[in-house]
Amino acid sequence: MFGQRPVGRFAPPVNMFFLLAAASLAVPAWAQAPREIAIDFEDGRLDGWEIKGDVRIEADGGRACLRIGQKGEATLTIAPEDGFGTVEMWVYDSGLAREGDAAKERAYGPLWGLTNSAVERLVFGLLWAPYLSGNGTYGWISTVKNGYASRQYARVKRGEGWHRWEFIVTNETDIVVRMDEKYEATAFDVMTAAYHRGFNGVFFRGGIDIDEPLLVDGIRIAYQPEPISPRMRPLPGEPWKPPDLEPLHIKPELARKHPRLFFTAEQIPDIRRRCQTTHQSFFETLMSGAASYLKQMPPEKSADCSKDQDMQQWAWWRLGVLSFAYVATGERQYGEKAKEWLFTFCSYPDWGAGGSKNQSMGTANMISGVACAYDWIYDLLTEDERETVRQKLLKQVSELWHLGFADPSTEGFWKQDHQNNHMHHRLSGLLLGSLAIAGEVEGAENYLAAAAEQCRMVHNALPPDGSNHEGPGYMAFGYSYVVRCFDALRHTTGIDLFDSDCLRNAPWFRAHMLTPGFTSVFNFGDGGQGTYYFNHYLFRLASEYGDGGAQALMDAAYRASPGSFTYAEWPILWYDPSVKPQPLAELPAWRYFSDLEVATYRSSWEDPKALAVFFKCGPYGGHRLNEVNAAEGGGWVNIAHDHPDANSFMIFADGHFFATDDAYPKKRKLTESHNTILVDGQGQAHRGTGWSQPISRMGEMGRIDAFFGSPGRFAARGDATEYYAGLTQAHRWLAVIDDEYVLVLDSLKSGEPHRYEWLYHCDGDWSEAAPGRFTIQKDDATFGVHLLLPESADCALEPDVFEEKERGKILKVSPPGEAAEAHYLAILAPRGAPYDASVVEDGDIVELTVTRGELVDRILFNGSGVEVARQGIVTDAPFTIVTTTKSGDLRDITMVGGSQVSTTGVSLTAAVPLNLRWQPSRSGGTLWASAPPRAEPDTVRVTVGGLRPRVTYTLGLTGRKANVAAGADGGLAIDVEVGADTEKLEVLASPRQFKDRPFTD
Repeated sequence: MFGQRPVGRFAPPVNMFFLLAAASLAVPAWAQAPREIAIDFEDGRLDGWEIKGDVRIEADGGRACLRIGQKGEATLTIAPEDGFGTVEMWVYDSGLAREGDAAKERAYGPLWGLTNSAVERLVFGLLWAPYLSGNGTYGWISTVKNGYASRQYARVKRGEGWHRWEFIVTNETDIVVRMDEKYEATAFDVMTAAYHRGFNGVFFRGGIDIDEPLLVDGIRIAYQPEPISPRMRPLPGEPWKPPDLEPLHIKPELARKHPRLFFTAEQIPDIRRRCQTTHQSFFETLMSGAASYLKQMPPEKSADCSKDQDMQQWAWWRLGVLSFAYVATGERQYGEKAKEWLFTFCSYPDWGAGGSKNQSMGTANMISGVACAYDWIYDLLTEDERETVRQKLLKQVSELWHLGFADPSTEGFWKQDHQNNHMHHRLSGLLLGSLAIAGEVEGAENYLAAAAEQCRMVHNALPPDGSNHEGPGYMAFGYSYVVRCFDALRHTTGIDLFDSDCLRNAPWFRAHMLTPGFTSVFNFGDGGQGTYYFNHYLFRLASEYGDGGAQALMDAAYRASPGSFTYAEWPILWYDPSVKPQPLAELPAWRYFSDLEVATYRSSWEDPKALAVFFKCGPYGGHRLNEVNAAEGGGWVNIAHDHPDANSFMIFADGHFFATDDAYPKKRKLTESHNTILVDGQGQAHRGTGWSQPISRMGEMGRIDAFFGSPGRFAARGDATEYYAGLTQAHRWLAVIDDEYVLVLDSLKSGEPHRYEWLYHCDGDWSEAAPGRFTIQKDDATFGVHLLLPESADCALEPDVFEEKERGKILKVSPPGEAAEAHYLAILAPRGAPYDASVVEDGDIVELTVTRGELVDRILFNGSGVEVARQGIVTDAPFTIVTTTKSGDLRDITMVGGSQVSTTGVSLTAAVPLNLRWQPSRSGGTLWASAPPRAEPDTVRVTVGGLRPRVTYTLGLTGRKANVAAGADGGLAIDVEVGADTEKLEVLASPRQFKDRPFTD
């Protein structure tokens, strides 16, 4: 009738458990000694139970269980005083579901759980409400404050049948609830905050609004009067105990002095000088905001300022601007207004609400804002006012530490993920709050020590390539807080964490995520195409490392989008005009970011209509996150903002996106939303709906295994095989040829036939010029999409619907039928450049010939892994391109990942596989060289064949020169120091050409 309970659910050995009987309830000694109790209802008795309404013992397939009918209640008190221990019970779920609108209406089904001596209950059960998913998950209630009115979500999925529930009460505040040893229900702090003191019995209630009985069996209780473990949290009204760490003290010269977080009083005259000279544009922005805030007041009630965004905007952004306006001008009106706001926030009993109260991202931003305001308007506060702020900061810092960092039973997906933006916000609150009151309130230095240790863990976890797996928007949202923490920590304590490859490279990653013109971004991950806000930290990094290239790029980004560098107090503090910007034209326009596996290229840093491409094929979270996670035991990490987008690309040209990514899916993250491949209609391996979740072996998925950049030419290959179940190969090449067109080649293999789909997203006006050949128009810009392989493909142009909104068109390309292997080859042409193209497909080799004006490109994609001879080209490289005039004169020869290539009269060879490009000239030529991804830097002998025999050539490399003679065969042997960066060598036959000018790269 009711399903099967596991065999032998409770069969206690003799003398181990005490079988409860009616007479035993009257024994007061129970409160003085531990007890172990087991009840199976087989004797048919309910002696000692407090019964209300329809409650009886009922046979279930020949076995007895407790049945509580509609509105019935059953309470078993096991001791007069509250105690601690474990309660286990088997509860039956019939699978009852409410249909239609009723599924969101408030209703109480059966409830089961604990009771205490104050007759307060903590119960789980079948609960429905507009904000709950009662058909799919259980809910819970604590009756401490609002009786049964407050229904909460439990992280436990419902399932029909008998389930084993455990309630583990270890002390007055710590409770864990599990079902079937699988689901832990008490991940939210409100659970333990709402029910504390222990338990003295169990409580059961049948459905109230629904005629659904509760069936319970196999109750087992282990009870003792003393706590099992020390409390991690205080009882209401008790202070938190500071962490048991060696206190960290600030520099002696800063003790009892303010301001001190980022600057001292002695530096304020220089800040004011900057505001009137070199930093005037930032100052004007600051004062515009401050003037508007003079007319505003934050909400009087904390309930009206309890959301994360509210607390961030009021206490961190706006209060920071007001407080710093006082520093920058000395005008009291700004300081006095900041003071009003400061004490409004201090009057709030708590910062935040709900399950993350006093530990949320917003809480941390409130602490950061109040800490800075306290530090910056310190001279306007009386000693009593200072003490009020200190005590409030101590309370909030202590709760943030214990709830948001230290206590494993509270909510905290960020706790073991030091790359996560939520962690960075909380770290800022913990650090700035404790720094502001260090030396002034007992225990502050202990919290400061904890914050410093968390800073070190962030430093250890940051990806060395400067990337951020959560996307360009979240990068600024997180890293700006990291830089602020490291800056304040060094300024106040001397602890220096700026020895970081991540922070050194972060401005470059940011710049390469910006599209030409610096007004939008390649928006992988969660986020739109906008440039976002808090990019001021990039000025700080350019200053820290004296990086003129980063300074030039961030200057250009600021000029194009000054609003993306708010809030203005930070660039006033962090922009260093003494760092001389490098000319943008001299900066490399390509980059491979090895942690995230992203490759980018643009034809120019200066031209807002330049061609730019973005290519991504990496593991969820990036390599470093997965490495740190594995080293720490392989726990759960946050990849919520990552997408199933391996081998996806974006293209920007003539001021527009012509290959677009999705934005910020709140419902489902889908491979179909990206420019990549589907297999049998299915996307890449992932788990998640609106938020991606970790999956096994995700650190081994996705890799860019070939990359080469040089002026006008770029190539990268991604290996996404591990993302597709059943495939033995999913490779994609993305290449740029002389800034005139983009190539995309996919090589797909499997042991059995599949239906492959090639996806391409773009808004704009689409038209089909010929089968497989499309034109996209945006304003006065034209872009061509030409599918050459597979032959006779089915090309379907459909509305691109994203989160129920149409965002342009999606081109879906499929072979005529299923196949075990397939090649896709597309030419993507900015400006609709005219060309003729022909292709030959021969197993693992694809030969492409493109004629554009007077030039002919012969391109070989060689997937065979061995040397091949095609179109007059002999090569072992997986990607080769030879460009000649129509009359046969060589203009350019490039190989990626090979050790030799030759064509008529010219050859390139290397001792190990390299990326090489040779551009001949009358006097010699130019050689570009780099190593494949993950190859160690080395000195490699490269031979250029086809030069004049026995002629001495002068080699120029980054300011150095050397004379080398070609051999009798016209081969010039060059020792090249190759690494990830592309080296450029000038090879000239006449040394006199260097007489009047230095060498430049």
